Amino acid sequence: QSIGGGGGNGGLSVALLQGNIAQDEKFQVGTGVVDALQWYGEQLRAQPAALVVAPETALPLLPQQLPPDYWPALNRAFASGSQAALLGMPLGDLAQGYTNSVVGLKPVSAAAAAQYRYDKHHLVPFGEFIPPLFRWFTNLMNIPLGDFNRGGVGQPSFEWQGQRLAPNVCYEDLFGEELGARFLLPDQAPTVLVNVSNLAWFGNTVALDQHRHISRMRALEFERPVIRATNTGDTAIIDHTGRVTQALPRHTRGVLLGEVAGRMAIQAGAAHLEKSKGGMGVLLGGVPGVPAAHCVILGAGVVGTHALQMAVGMGARVTVLDKSIDRLRQLDLIFGNRIHTVYSNVQ
Repeated sequence: QSIGGGGGNGGLSVALLQGNIAQDEKFQVGTGVVDALQWYGEQLRAQPAALVVAPETALPLLPQQLPPDYWPALNRAFASGSQAALLGMPLGDLAQGYTNSVVGLKPVSAAAAAQYRYDKHHLVPFGEFIPPLFRWFTNLMNIPLGDFNRGGVGQPSFEWQGQRLAPNVCYEDLFGEELGARFLLPDQAPTVLVNVSNLAWFGNTVALDQHRHISRMRALEFERPVIRATNTGDTAIIDHTGRVTQALPRHTRGVLLGEVAGRMAIQAGAAHLEKSKGGMGVLLGGVPGVPAAHCVILGAGVVGTHALQMAVGMGARVTVLDKSIDRLRQLDLIFGNRIHTVYSNVQ
């Protein structure tokens, strides 16, 4: 099933994949592995969204273990055009060690840097690293690649269509201080947080609700939207206030189609108003002797509305243009004389 739709101007359209592959089959070559490769391979290519996200270990094999031409063909599918993908899969080899990773695929030039990857930093005991003398436990639980290398803290974001998308894997979003390391430089801070998870381990238990609430807390804490792509649930879109705006039913196979409006640190945007950065030498809110900025916002959709909320909150003078008179009336009711609305025709 596909759930969701568009709405808003200028947001990033997303397709979040939920394969619903049972944990006891996920790493079985004759069942779950075949199912995952077929379904995720098809959906990654078929979705029309600007960004397609597949969950943690959606592809349960290393690239070199995949069927011939599977991985090259998937790379070619995103090598041109206007779409990108983030997908969970293991990476590495016996000599270098293995990582639980998120790979980013997007159109690149011949001179571009290496393929994007995020390696999980906060590993799960027994599932992802094995304490001494406990190898028997991972063998008993049939957990392949149960001893991963750690990625670093503060890894760079995946940049796509003006957004800086910051992946994290499974319960890593429980650790706000580790995600916070990505916000040290405002002009490099994430605009959207992306969680990929496989919660099939927990069945239909309260763990799924707990993880949803963890993601909502991070959205509220960092004032960034969170998109979640999971194997069995809870696949969802969460706005920057921690509100779940869309979600797939749990323990079903489906695709969540929606739109996310990334948010930039106000400090990063305001810095470009300084004369030293080529700006007009004004402040958003103004201070004695320095005028407040006049912000003109084109389009009152998802992104435009977030922008005007920030600008109004900072005390700027705000003019909003939109071709929907009904939408402008809504904004007038909400913001009153704090904004000036202008109706624009299609020309």
